[in-house]
Amino acid sequence: MSASHTWAQTGPAKKAQQLTPYELLQGVWATSKEENAVFWVRGSSLYYTDFQDTPVRYSITASKLTIYNEGTPSTSRIKKLTKDSLVYVNEFGFVGRMYKRK
Repeated sequence: MSASHTWAQTGPAKKAQQLTPYELLQGVWATSKEENAVFWVRGSSLYYTDFQDTPVRYSITASKLTIYNEGTPSTSRIKKLTKDSLVYVNEFGFVGRMYKRK
């Protein structure tokens, strides 16, 4: 196996493709690149900036994000999730776009 073949298999682009939805969701999210954060995700908890002391449970798969606000689930269909963006459709048909803050 050549060195270039090894790099193609394990380089940064390949590693980014292998991140799970759980890993991709980790970080600070805002509605635009210029706006303040709306929420951040650390581990298995989501924190809204307005309620920083109240962790919210969530679950995520490649196609669904469920947030349990006060124990009540709210499920959105994930249309796109990358290392720096999230596009989802909530249960009312609203299309949301979030951007990960650097």
